[in-house]
Amino acid sequence: PETRLFPETRNTKMAEASKNRKFKVVLCQVNPKYKDPDANRSRISDLLQKYSQDDSIDLVLLPELTFTGYEFKDKEDITPFLEQATQGETFNWCSQQASRLKAYVACGFPQKVVQSDGTIDCYNALMIVDRDGNYVKSYQKHFLYETDKTWGCMEGPCFDTLTILNTMGQSVKIGLLICMDINPWEFEAPYGKKEAGNYLLQQDVDVVAMSSAWTDSEPENDDVKGCFSSMNYWIDRLSPLLGEDKKRNRYFMIADRVGKDLKTTFTGTSCVISLNPTEVLKFCDKREEKIVDVEFEISG
Repeated sequence: PETRLFPETRNTKMAEASKNRKFKVVLCQVNPKYKDPDANRSRISDLLQKYSQDDSIDLVLLPELTFTGYEFKDKEDITPFLEQATQGETFNWCSQQASRLKAYVACGFPQKVVQSDGTIDCYNALMIVDRDGNYVKSYQKHFLYETDKTWGCMEGPCFDTLTILNTMGQSVKIGLLICMDINPWEFEAPYGKKEAGNYLLQQDVDVVAMSSAWTDSEPENDDVKGCFSSMNYWIDRLSPLLGEDKKRNRYFMIADRVGKDLKTTFTGTSCVISLNPTEVLKFCDKREEKIVDVEFEISG
């Protein structure tokens, strides 16, 4: 399902008169302290202090399970960190930052959904908060990685999109992904099926936003070649979006984390990539904690 974030009565005809739409994203490539969400919220708040609403930001994108770390051995291990979408410190933090920056905020968190019979369903989710600090939705990771399953994470029902207004009042349709979503289902589906890429093409998205804690398969390789290995793979997985309309450009952005949890090293390489023509607009390295902003123009 798609969520649309603007009143149907709002007059956007003047803004839509121009086919080219500007979009500005802030990517947070952070190294969270394992199982210390308070310290991580404080640290990322400090890193974002250089921005204000005068910067005309459309989206602040943060990594998968931003504040908690990624590895949990079982459901009991993660239970103290589970939060309901509209309650808890993750929502409070996102709401404060969104209101301060007048930007949408997308933040990974471990979500609990309490059913009517009192049972709790767990999801690896991405919380979306609007420019006024209001909760919009939580996208639940559709394809699970093996590490998600150790703590009883459930598979989200489907891929999803979000339509927002940029700072100029123009609509921008965003495809939402969390890490493993870009891969073949269970690493068992045919590689060429490219489930996420084909869904996003069908949905005619302008931008793909992925929140991630991408496992580094080449931890010994810290140079630029390691970054481009990851970026080339992501581009290939989104190949259905490449070049089907020469007048239409789309963009891929990822906020990935760095550092290490227990046995897992993460690959960083947060970036923004133009998909048509294919061009890397900006990327971070594999190890450095860094906050970057990128502004680009969507054509078509």
